[in-house]
Amino acid sequence: MASTARAPGQRPQRGLGETVGTAIDRASDISGYVAAFIMVVTAIIITYEVVVRKLGAPTTWTFDFSNWFQLAIVFFGLAYTQRQRANIQVDIFARRLRIRRQVGVRIFGCAIGIVTMGLMAWQGTVMVLDAISTNQMTREMTRIPAWWTMWVIPLGSLLVTLQLLRQMAWDIAWLRYGTGGTLEELGLLSLEERELRMALGEE
Repeated sequence: MASTARAPGQRPQRGLGETVGTAIDRASDISGYVAAFIMVVTAIIITYEVVVRKLGAPTTWTFDFSNWFQLAIVFFGLAYTQRQRANIQVDIFARRLRIRRQVGVRIFGCAIGIVTMGLMAWQGTVMVLDAISTNQMTREMTRIPAWWTMWVIPLGSLLVTLQLLRQMAWDIAWLRYGTGGTLEELGLLSLEERELRMALGEE
């Protein structure tokens, strides 16, 4: 009978974890596309408001909807931005560390982000459920159920929490097995290193 034992340091076979990770990445991509679409819609309604205001017929709904859409853009865009590792990072000191220590610092940062965004997802869910149970309406001139504008907060926070978990798992796998992504995929190359690789035709 063939042995199923794994050699020390050998990475486990791809399975459920990788499938879940791929699903998280796809959900993050979709949320980014939704954010981009809402951004276009917001630009259109703001342009419309400018035109009709010049014609002396301003609306009462465009300002309210543009505000709500901006909230949706932020929270739908969080997971996509994190998937690209494009959120703002202060790495002036981390970049001076060895690669493995950089990864360790980033794992710590992911852990903080998971706690923060996880709490936001939880509190956002509580807020939405409370708004539904009490039939809260928005306070703006355009009166709609408040939870219609709130649900993007827990959803967006949950997606970015899952993406942070996914990336922390990548980083841990890289430390443990030397796998989980290339240096480029892990975001461990500086701008100068990327430019050098491009100049050498390696990208």
